[in-house]
Amino acid sequence: MAVLALMLSVAPVTAQTVPTEGQDGAAEGSAAAAGARSLRADSSETEADSSKTEGEEAASGADQEIKQDRKLPILDGHRFIPSSTVPDPFITTYLRSNTGFGLLLDASIPVLTEADTIAVLEGDIAFALLGFEYQQAIVDFLALRIGFGGAIRTGTSGETLLAEGLNASYSFAVGVTGRVFRTEKFLLSVVADYASNKLIAMDPFGFAQSVTEECADAPDIPQCILDSDEELLVTGRSNAITGGARGAWSPIDWFGLRGRVEVGAGDALDPESSFNTTILNLGVAADVDLLEVTPVPLGFLLGFDGQLFGSRGSDIAESATRFNLGLFYTGRQEFSVGVEGIFGRVALSQSDQTVDSITFNFRLRYFF
Repeated sequence: MAVLALMLSVAPVTAQTVPTEGQDGAAEGSAAAAGARSLRADSSETEADSSKTEGEEAASGADQEIKQDRKLPILDGHRFIPSSTVPDPFITTYLRSNTGFGLLLDASIPVLTEADTIAVLEGDIAFALLGFEYQQAIVDFLALRIGFGGAIRTGTSGETLLAEGLNASYSFAVGVTGRVFRTEKFLLSVVADYASNKLIAMDPFGFAQSVTEECADAPDIPQCILDSDEELLVTGRSNAITGGARGAWSPIDWFGLRGRVEVGAGDALDPESSFNTTILNLGVAADVDLLEVTPVPLGFLLGFDGQLFGSRGSDIAESATRFNLGLFYTGRQEFSVGVEGIFGRVALSQSDQTVDSITFNFRLRYFF
């Protein structure tokens, strides 16, 4: 109808005006030029649209290639954010690093005196952490991993420095993950891990207390102290073997859930003990990726885990719980980087008191 109206509006003009031969040629030339300009404009727009489409396809293809080659922790378009509380169940190849520092808040350290009474030393204890983990996907359903870690801690006041001294520990761990079930939105894997921790501690208060008790009745106290078999530097090792299941679920592309249930056995920092402590690990974590719904490349993480009768031995701790909150950059598919804040609480078996801690971690993970 628009074309018909245009023809009807032009028809009276052409009927009243009869061009000469020269005017006719000029009109034809103008029409040809206009047609050429229109053709070039259409061609330019077509080329621009084609280039834009090719660019979008190339970007999409690159993302898809990264997802396929690197085997990222993705379910239904959602890439899961790494968590300290709930490890991944995915069969991926990656290198992870973790650097952290924190405080044991208002730690109460019970000390047995000569009169068989309990003295309590209170204060904060500072610590620093460093850890690395490498996982290799062997086949499509199986991955092996190995990890190393270290920590040092010391008192931040005169009391805690005297009681706690300077402690250092390092750990070694190996594990295996096997996928048993997967759908577009859900993944379930079984895991098995072995971890060994060694503690090296300088205990000035314990050394002084032991030497005092040993040399209290000695005629030559200085010589007794020099001849004492008590050690200022003490060492110990704990081991743990655990196994269980880890799962991940992504109901929508910007939200994911993970969980773990693991049981095992461990021993305390005592050379005479041998896997005499039962371990139960439970955890759940949720993460949100804003990049899936906004232009902002940020992700948020909220997690919780609990340990009953932990690997340090039930004679020291009955349980330990942790809550973590993380903020991560999600603008790149092949790596993730972010910070975590973790609040932890340990229930002591020797008393009704608890030891609280706060930790800040800087986490980086790169997928191969």
